[in-house]
Amino acid sequence: MLIQLMVVNTLFAMITGYLVHYFLKTNFNIRSAKTRLVVFIICFGISNGLLSTLCMKYLPGNLQFLKSFFLLILSIIVIKYLLKISIVRALLSFCTIMLAVMLCNFFAPLVFAFFSNVNVTPDVITNDVFLFAVMNALVYFFTSIIILLTPFAKKLGQFKNLKPVIILLFITLLMLVLNAGVHYIVSFDPISFTATLILSLIYLIVSVWYINNFYKYEMKIEEEKQQAFYNESLSLVIQDLRRFKHDQANHLTVISAMLKMKKFDQANSYISEIFNTTESIVDTSVCDIKNAGLFGLISSKMDYAKKTGIKFSLQAIGEIDSIPNVKISELCEIIGIYLDNAIEAAAISGDKEVEMRLENKEESIDIVIDNSCSIIPNLESIRQDGYSTKGTNRGHGLSIVDKILSKYASISNIINFDNKSMIFTQILKIKKGI
Repeated sequence: MLIQLMVVNTLFAMITGYLVHYFLKTNFNIRSAKTRLVVFIICFGISNGLLSTLCMKYLPGNLQFLKSFFLLILSIIVIKYLLKISIVRALLSFCTIMLAVMLCNFFAPLVFAFFSNVNVTPDVITNDVFLFAVMNALVYFFTSIIILLTPFAKKLGQFKNLKPVIILLFITLLMLVLNAGVHYIVSFDPISFTATLILSLIYLIVSVWYINNFYKYEMKIEEEKQQAFYNESLSLVIQDLRRFKHDQANHLTVISAMLKMKKFDQANSYISEIFNTTESIVDTSVCDIKNAGLFGLISSKMDYAKKTGIKFSLQAIGEIDSIPNVKISELCEIIGIYLDNAIEAAAISGDKEVEMRLENKEESIDIVIDNSCSIIPNLESIRQDGYSTKGTNRGHGLSIVDKILSKYASISNIINFDNKSMIFTQILKIKKGI
């Protein structure tokens, strides 16, 4: 009997392990090699199955709620070290899955009470492996629906600060565990159990409402930061334009005086000296970028490139405002990595040029970045994590980009290299219709 219980517990713990990995992949783009994933699911299943079975068999009925806390500690350790993620993400993933499991644990006894006269307490199902397996199958059927299909479980990873969310989820989970201990462990009364379930659902709904509003608050703060960055960058552009206008007025005055004095050679020499000063002015094409995040990022990269002696030219065709189907923070991360790589490569090339073009088309927004190169890149290896022509402990940028892009079916990425002109090109095409 003990072995049979352990087999059932291990099987459903493995399902829990898979749901944990799915949650992490959906919310944080955590992807593991097939071998690592299989090892994780097996280790998670066996360790949790063994501990759960021992707790069910040897813990007194009024202490069964302690099983959840023992499993929490063990699971966090296994998730953190086998999947190599932070303790915060491990906690969030496990608490979310267990919250769904505990919620469904309330429904299962009610279903049995409705269709039969079986008093499905832990003591009963511990001695009836078939009933225990059926109960777990029902619980995990509804749990899988919650995790795989509801938007709630797919939105948690978007929060900037996960700690308040984890605390709230943990309190909700604790409440469900304690309520189950009071209304389910010793005996099963459908009326009090239903009342407890309704109260727990109300608390859960309030929690979801709070989390959703917390998310909106974070997005508002992020938008305000982007707007402040936009205003600051725009202010710098305006200052440069005013300085340029003032300087040009002075130059024209000097040239006019030289011409009046018929010092044509000096005037010609003076014109030659100031001819290239217009290149120091910020490219006004950046003003066509109305998206605050992109405006701030691109203008700062342009300024950095010019300070390092690189000619950075920008062309914006059509206004670039809202970017559909993509988080602006992640798009800025991608563009930032592309521009950093382009500037680094151009800095050691002969031409020292970076060109960027943004075009708002009817069906897509295209972003193209060209840079001069001195080294022919290996296009087959360039996206591998750790690959770099600049030495060790480098080359992680494009692998990060690939992880972000894997979340978006609406974005396509093309890499080209022209051997004759020694120009490397990155192209992003963001479709509007998906």
